[in-house]
Amino acid sequence: MKSIIAYSGGIDSTVVAYDTVDSEGPEAVELAHIDIGSKTSTLAIEAMKYHADILGVPWTVIPIALPSVVTAGCRVFSSKGEVGKRAVNSLDDKSLLKKELTLWNDYAPGLYTIIWVLLGALAVRRGCQRVLTGFHRQRPEGKQTLEGLSEDIMDTCADFTDYLNGQRIAIWGAKAPMFYAPLRDIDKRDVVALGKNLEINFDMTHSCDIYPSCGVCYECRLREEALDG
Repeated sequence: MKSIIAYSGGIDSTVVAYDTVDSEGPEAVELAHIDIGSKTSTLAIEAMKYHADILGVPWTVIPIALPSVVTAGCRVFSSKGEVGKRAVNSLDDKSLLKKELTLWNDYAPGLYTIIWVLLGALAVRRGCQRVLTGFHRQRPEGKQTLEGLSEDIMDTCADFTDYLNGQRIAIWGAKAPMFYAPLRDIDKRDVVALGKNLEINFDMTHSCDIYPSCGVCYECRLREEALDG
């Protein structure tokens, strides 16, 4: 069964790629990234090419022109529905970064929904039966928040794959793929442990547009906590 891996450049989607190749073979995998024209996408594409070469799998980049509200340095909606300014030129100022970035590095409503629709369309074109994501249980069991940050949001969590599967025929037609989050029942530390067993070079992954980690935003703190564990 052939799968499209929704590749973000992060630890999670990289682990899904290696684990799928390990269990099913390289012929069953294609890595795909939706390029939104940000620095994060540039880093993700670099990482995707690196890991695809090691795994011996094909990769695809789908560039899309998004409104300025979802690119770095613009005004975007945060997890609390507030509008915030992301000052890319001030990223060295960690106090400013911590103040301005909220969960998910400022959440752009609907962005990931667009990404999933495009990846589903790619799967249909490729004749792939599955789209695999790196969504996992975001926090260790018993730790519901990280420094008071709120819970997962809409189309950026594993439960959203269930919604996509419920709507897949309406969106993509009779050849619609199924969406899976193979890591959904484990936390970040477990994901890292699996990646170490697969001998993944985590230095060629990133969590935000500060390579490999800003050390301040939610995703980077979760990454460092897991790697240190």
